[in-house]
Amino acid sequence: MATPIQLATYGTLTTASDPKASLITVFGGVDVGGRTSGKYMYDYFNALLTKYHVFVAANPSVHGLHSYNAVVHKLTDLKVSPTYQILYLFSGGYKPGKAVLNTYGVRQCEMIYLVDIWMKNDSYYPNIVDTSPSSFKYFYTEFAANNAGARDHIGKKVSSKLIAGSSMADHLSTNKAAVADLIANY
Repeated sequence: MATPIQLATYGTLTTASDPKASLITVFGGVDVGGRTSGKYMYDYFNALLTKYHVFVAANPSVHGLHSYNAVVHKLTDLKVSPTYQILYLFSGGYKPGKAVLNTYGVRQCEMIYLVDIWMKNDSYYPNIVDTSPSSFKYFYTEFAANNAGARDHIGKKVSSKLIAGSSMADHLSTNKAAVADLIANY
């Protein structure tokens, strides 16, 4: 495994030995147990760090577009050309994910994982899922979306998996299911 590279305040990039390995860009949620998503999301992705290039954003407040562009520029500097890209949005990662999708569109990524994203009164993700349902996978609990209509709409449109429960542990466990799916399918 390569040494993790800190990209300013955006997050950490770890490159695989194969320069053509796929890139997973991870935007995560709020602090849990005193740890930022930039730390605890690596717990889920450690097993993938030799097979994929992985960028994990420092926190859900990073500017998504600036973070993504910093990753692309660093990979270019390193002469790394991923064969395809996966955008992975967990919980509060919905916000930086919007900036990337608004600029580059859904087709920039081979697959977009929506992992118990928080949507409240926002219709952005249900609307963008409608444009290309086969580009998304959705792993969710009943409570985290904070928008039952959006949750149910996305759940019916795309490949999805409901993780039962309503605790923070259940919310975090959606990452285990999503990463297992990543390992099995990519």
